Amino acid sequence: MAERDFEVGDTFRDWRVVSPIRPQGMAKVYVVRQPLIGRDGVMKVIRTAGPNSPELERFRTEAKTLFALDHPNTPVFYDAGLDEADGTAVLILERLEGLDLAELLVRVRRFTLGDALYVAMEVLHALETLHHLVVHRDIKPANVFACIAPKRDSLGFIITSMVRLLD
Repeated sequence: MAERDFEVGDTFRDWRVVSPIRPQGMAKVYVVRQPLIGRDGVMKVIRTAGPNSPELERFRTEAKTLFALDHPNTPVFYDAGLDEADGTAVLILERLEGLDLAELLVRVRRFTLGDALYVAMEVLHALETLHHLVVHRDIKPANVFACIAPKRDSLGFIITSMVRLLD
């Protein structure tokens, strides 16, 4: 089985697809809106190979991890679902406005020492707080998002991919 391709206007549960975003790793990503309450989100559609596949197990783990997190440097979890008919696995998270750290580095070319330390401290604070629940095996600039975080009033750096729950 492979993930479904969503088009603008398609729905998953009560979320309507607004636009596609570039693929991220093994997933396709879309901007979505929950029309009833006017909430925007990001829908990550995971490729699965069936009910007992490693991809589906990673999806379940990521959904459980995101559901359990409540930290200013992690995205807010909204919804998750699995379409048994076609194996489409979906995570819906808060939509963040900003740039990933890789894009930011291309634009600014070089951080001041103070800026570099601020970014490092933001990321390390999140990892320190979350280490009891999450092992993040892919810390890189593309997985850190620079934005005005909804959970705070200042520039924040959000870790955008979680890898696995600790047993």
